[in-house]
Amino acid sequence: MSVLILLLFIVELSCLEVYYDDLTYFPKDSNDIINYRYMKLTRSRDKTLIYFRGNFTVLTDLGNQKLVVLELHNENAMMVRSVKPFCVFVKEETIFWPSLIKSSNMPKDNPCPFPAGRYRLQKFSLPFSKSLVQPLNSGKYQMNIILQENGKDLIKYEIYFTVKK
Repeated sequence: MSVLILLLFIVELSCLEVYYDDLTYFPKDSNDIINYRYMKLTRSRDKTLIYFRGNFTVLTDLGNQKLVVLELHNENAMMVRSVKPFCVFVKEETIFWPSLIKSSNMPKDNPCPFPAGRYRLQKFSLPFSKSLVQPLNSGKYQMNIILQENGKDLIKYEIYFTVKK
C-alpha cells in the first residue's frame, strides 16, 4: 500500500478546507543532488494550492541507496512515519508521484535508478490540496518529505497546513 495512501487517501469531503500556511525546504540553495534554483513556488490567493513551476536538474542518479521519508505531524506529535528506498517509493506511490510525472517531462516508466538530467515542471500542485486521504480533524499539521542517505537528510521539504471543517 502506498505511503501517501496512509497520509492522503483521497476522499472528497465537501465540508473540509485545507489551507497552506508555509512551505520550507533545506538546503535553501542547490546541493549535489538537485539544483532547483530555477523553480518558482507560488500560493493561490485563497491559500488552498501551492504551485511549483520551472526547471530543475537532478545531478546524480537516484536509486535505492537513497531513502524517502514521509512524516505527518499534528500540533502535538508525529502521527505517521514511513521510510522506503527511493525506487520502491516511486514504484508503489500512487498519488504524488504520478501527478508529478504528469506535470513534467520526467521519465514516464519510473526507471530505477532515476536518471540524472534536466526536467521541467509546469504548474504542478500538491495533489492533496482539496481532499485528504485520511480524514483529519480540524487543526494545524506539518508534513515532511525527506530524501536521506546514510541517516543524513539530503533534502527536506516541510509543508505546514491547516485543516478546517
